[in-house]
Amino acid sequence: MNISRYSIFLSALLLLFSSCSGEPMPVLDSEGEQIQNFRLKSTDEQLTLDFSPPLEITPERQVLQLDMSLPDADLLAEVSEPDGDEPARRIPVSIPRGMSSGRTVLEYQLSAEGLSEISQIVLRKHADGPESTAESSAESSPARSGQEDSPFTSLLAFRLLDDFSALEIDDYRIRMPWYLSYNQRLLTMDGAPATGTETGAGPALNVYQEAEISSLMDDFPLLDYVPVIRLGYEYRKPEAGMPVRGFQEDEEAREFADPLPPLARVDLFSGESGAAPFQSFELRLRPGQQSVYLYPEMFSQDISAIRFTHDSVHGRMRALELLSIPRSPTVESPGPLPPPLPMDLGMIMNYSRGLWRNPEMELYSWNLFPQVLIIDFRDYELQARYLKRLAYFVEKEGFRGELLTNAQLAGRHGWNAHNYHPRDLSRFYNRAADEGFPLNEEELNLLELLLQRGILTENGGEYLEGEGQIISITDHPLQTEAARRLFLNHEALHGMFYNFPEFRELSTQLWNGMEESSREYLEYYFSYVGYDPEDSYLMINEFQAYMLQQDIVNLRWMVQSRMAPRILRRFPALENFVYGNNVDTGWEALRAGEALQTLIYQNYGLTAGDLFGLVPWEGDAEL
Repeated sequence: MNISRYSIFLSALLLLFSSCSGEPMPVLDSEGEQIQNFRLKSTDEQLTLDFSPPLEITPERQVLQLDMSLPDADLLAEVSEPDGDEPARRIPVSIPRGMSSGRTVLEYQLSAEGLSEISQIVLRKHADGPESTAESSAESSPARSGQEDSPFTSLLAFRLLDDFSALEIDDYRIRMPWYLSYNQRLLTMDGAPATGTETGAGPALNVYQEAEISSLMDDFPLLDYVPVIRLGYEYRKPEAGMPVRGFQEDEEAREFADPLPPLARVDLFSGESGAAPFQSFELRLRPGQQSVYLYPEMFSQDISAIRFTHDSVHGRMRALELLSIPRSPTVESPGPLPPPLPMDLGMIMNYSRGLWRNPEMELYSWNLFPQVLIIDFRDYELQARYLKRLAYFVEKEGFRGELLTNAQLAGRHGWNAHNYHPRDLSRFYNRAADEGFPLNEEELNLLELLLQRGILTENGGEYLEGEGQIISITDHPLQTEAARRLFLNHEALHGMFYNFPEFRELSTQLWNGMEESSREYLEYYFSYVGYDPEDSYLMINEFQAYMLQQDIVNLRWMVQSRMAPRILRRFPALENFVYGNNVDTGWEALRAGEALQTLIYQNYGLTAGDLFGLVPWEGDAEL
């Protein structure tokens, strides 16, 4: 489920006030269009919101969120339905543990109350509610002896959200929204959010949200299911865009702003509260509402709590869920492999082969683009039995469009890693079916997987394009970690190319806008690698991946110094052309790489050479 797709933010930013006369305030949709008004009244003892016409509660508007400055006191919310015969509904609310008076966010799950419309919301201080209200407040709120009551001082924003429904991965799931069983600490300074301490590692981290999750693992059926903790978070991109580190100058005095991914820290705790985390991760925040996934089986200790530390202005945790994914194919999800494990690319690098559900391969889905399936093979040989014939049919110069026999493929190299669009997969399997061509058992297993996951569909014996793509890497024992990282980044960029139209358009513009000699230089290199330069779509796709598979600072060196001798290995007669154009091509590549990186960073928070979002924390033990 793509949460951002279903969420609606209806916000009205109000001026600070100590009391309000009830002037109408606009409610805006996500496009800034006014959809209705509400009137707000505030006194020292209560805050009232009147809606006219009544506020409709829909599946996309199920959670009320108030971003406000609150008194340090127990509160009671009263929600009224229009023209209702029943008395106003009362929802008990307490300030979360550890909060002092100051800015906070309170949320109420309206859908749980069965409401369809709301005419009024009233928040009262120390209101006389049901006996259960006082009891629940006493249990969940710390003692506040010696503190004077404060009035309501401001309402900063009013929003309606969806309820972040559980992912439909399997029937067995436990849902834990961020606003339940939840502790938050907001560091403040003179009544305003503290700025924290700026470090070279990134922006200030001054807020933490912590959730106890030890009870989630009770009675979990570990034998049949893999436990997965989904951490949902939101990062609101600043109006100025994603942050950058500043400027670097090269010898031509051109300036390029280095991306500075906004950071959060995810700490895992075991045992009693107060202990130091046993594992910490750096989370590079992506714009919008996103999900990352933690796998308890990766760790030697049980997880009792998770802490999310972040920039209080732009990022926060939204949900924690315990999900279950089958270890084996099921009746509901038949096929050669069980359903994919949703995972960040950084976690794939750290996911032990000993945890694989199939000893020959593991199947993942990219958390940022879930339609991209990632097959991790045990070694190059197994990968070749699945994909080498496909590689020659789709991409190899001199063989494109041909089905080679096993004897013809013997001794030939495929690719170290692969990527395929359903368009090419359907052509391959349709050609084999039309010609009665004998495919390997592994290739038939791949076809079954593609049909199972909807990447291909079948109609009357014809294989049609579906939704999604596949990429592959290996965990070959002789492969270095650096090579595995490079291959995963490169293939993931192809996954982006398939799913990000603006990225395809910019890649095409940059490729076509290069000097003809620079395009020819790169085409010679792609020919050396084995790609067919007659396929313009393939050239553009490989162009963007080679521009972004490494840090931008190393791009010009790669094009000028590394590509040149490789081109000459295959085309020794081109020495004058190669060394007459490698410098200019290097500069053109650098400009293209900078433009591509700006696009993927501002839209997805991704940086060249490092598409990983969740990686082990390498900073100091304490923030």
